[in-house]
Amino acid sequence: MRKRAETEDLEVAEERLSARALAQGDPIGWFDRLYLLGAEGRTTVPWSRTDPHPLLVRWARQTSSPHAGRAVVAGCALGADAVFCARLGCDTVGFDVSATAIGMAGKRLLQPDAVEFVVEDLLALPREWRQSYSLVVSIIMIQALPPSLRGRVQKALAALVAPGGTLLVIEAVADPGLEPHATGPWPLSASDLLAFLDLGLQSAHIELVPGEDLAGARWVAEFRRPF
Repeated sequence: MRKRAETEDLEVAEERLSARALAQGDPIGWFDRLYLLGAEGRTTVPWSRTDPHPLLVRWARQTSSPHAGRAVVAGCALGADAVFCARLGCDTVGFDVSATAIGMAGKRLLQPDAVEFVVEDLLALPREWRQSYSLVVSIIMIQALPPSLRGRVQKALAALVAPGGTLLVIEAVADPGLEPHATGPWPLSASDLLAFLDLGLQSAHIELVPGEDLAGARWVAEFRRPF
């Protein structure tokens, strides 16, 4: 039997680990295994950008929402978006299910800004987090989890939003002409976004930002919880 190469293409590693996890009924646990491969130099470190997502930056410049209070970044990876939220003036928490990612975030993006990086599972968050954040940010996170979990994921995100607070969602746009890959990602449709309206939130703004093709297009959706 041939040994697997010491280094592996990131997309190959991602698909291999995701397929195995889905077959084992564990759609979340593979994220940390992928980060471990990256940390060990056996593949490229996943989701490793050190700059905030450009659509988050654009939203912050254009929004009328106040940049204050408490913010939480779900699935924060190595923390660039959480650091940006802290620089906006928010008391910020960044959480990820991957302990490896959180460890790397604390080391790579150590800033004078106050960011608390913690290991948490979105589907099992502390009860005291409920309706506690004036800004909840989810970027390219929902699409990484199987559609079978989408309702629970959206309910968990909505539950974090404080009265008067904002949920910002940035995700890939689903192409109705294409079948999603069996191991993901699973981009979102407009109806997926509108499901947040059944969770106690109101739509403030939903925009489809075009890319070179539909595969490169992104949703920027802002929702608010009424006071």
